[in-house]
Amino acid sequence: MLKLVEELSRPASLRIYGPRLRDARLLRGLTAKETAQRLEVGPVKYSRMENADDPVTVTDAELERIAASLSFSTTYFQTPPTTLVSTDDLCFRAKKSLTKTAQEVINSWATICGDLLHETFKSMAPVPVLLPNFPVGTSPEVAARETRTLWGYDDAEPIPHLTRRLERSGIYVFSAPFESGDRTHHDALSTWVGERREHPVVLVRDIDSWERIRLSLAHEVGHLALHRFGKPELGEEEAFDFGAALLMPAAAFRKTWPGHVTLGSLKKIKLHWGVSLAALIERAFRMGLLRPEERMNLYKQLSRRDRRTGITLRAQEPGYDDREPERPLLVSKLLEGRFGPDGSVEDISRACADRPSEFIRPLIEGQYRLPHQRANVVSLAARRAAN
Repeated sequence: MLKLVEELSRPASLRIYGPRLRDARLLRGLTAKETAQRLEVGPVKYSRMENADDPVTVTDAELERIAASLSFSTTYFQTPPTTLVSTDDLCFRAKKSLTKTAQEVINSWATICGDLLHETFKSMAPVPVLLPNFPVGTSPEVAARETRTLWGYDDAEPIPHLTRRLERSGIYVFSAPFESGDRTHHDALSTWVGERREHPVVLVRDIDSWERIRLSLAHEVGHLALHRFGKPELGEEEAFDFGAALLMPAAAFRKTWPGHVTLGSLKKIKLHWGVSLAALIERAFRMGLLRPEERMNLYKQLSRRDRRTGITLRAQEPGYDDREPERPLLVSKLLEGRFGPDGSVEDISRACADRPSEFIRPLIEGQYRLPHQRANVVSLAARRAAN
């Protein structure tokens, strides 16, 4: 009898998962030290909880404190992770100043994207991947040319809507702010998710520059095609060259290059290939169509400020408003198949480990926007019709 009383008085033990704890902390913008202080535990104990390979046993009171401190549900921490992504798996189009913490935050966003896909695949079949994987050392020019051929484009044909082409090739594109405290330091990233890392994912920052979005997407396709099994020291350079060759195939690009180069003469070519003036200038320079001093002179012109707006031409190029930024659509279709055309953000959040909806909403709204849409309803069918 005494033993039974002792067992009944003992705090109930529950299991939580370290990766869930780490992602919640990062998404809330907290350091490990700050979180340990909130939970009133030592930094060593907290580190063991977050980095444990196996589930961590906590009391009901401890779990409640964790959930309250991080503003996540208790269910979230008790749900086994379905997507495990490390920063080593990520390829960034980013500035060198991107901090390790910022990379970890973006990694947490990639995990959410993987969980969303995992949930949709319960009722919707994945799109077959149409993307070659090239061995280490493959020329980016050759790889881009073979990728264009696989996708059905000839050597002279621009890619009109790169996002749709990626989605038809089984590459899942997400667009959102991806808040990290260093949000201006990266435009896009790519990784592979799934049990066998079989689903390619690209996350692009939600910006208004249609030119930067297209080049960022092409850059990430380069990472996916060239660096699936490891990123070499010059990986960023290879991805840049691949992206340029994918959007501006060399032979046709050479034919469209003007005899007299000015920013005005380049605008028509910019709209033809769907890239920025800066991308045109760099492509031409690397192909030997521009001398170093010509390249420098064009960049100086782009650095001048518009007298009327005070904005540099580099920040807002001629033709910046001639096209709408591309928005992804495939994930919307998958979510509609899983949750119905009027599935709510809350429904989807609950299905994805009961995360706070604030981390699901931007991924859904990033597919494309409807100003009149109710805040708590995805309305995926209406979004698709409007796109």
